[in-house]
Amino acid sequence: MAVFRRDSDTGALTFVETQGYGVGSSADDLDVAHGMAVSPDGRHIYVAGFDDDAVAVFSRDPGTGLFQL
Repeated sequence: MAVFRRDSDTGALTFVETQGYGVGSSADDLDVAHGMAVSPDGRHIYVAGFDDDAVAVFSRDPGTGLFQL
């Protein structure tokens, strides 16, 4: 999993780090990320997996700005 920080002024994402997938993670089987959408309130990112017809949901920590499963 990749962690990104979103600039609240521009909406630009900046790569922060990668993390391994945990048991029960919604991204365990996400294969070939194909599209991404940010919720209107900026609290969630939805990533679509092309090869497995899956969607991973990441929530944003308002204190750090980091997105995580």
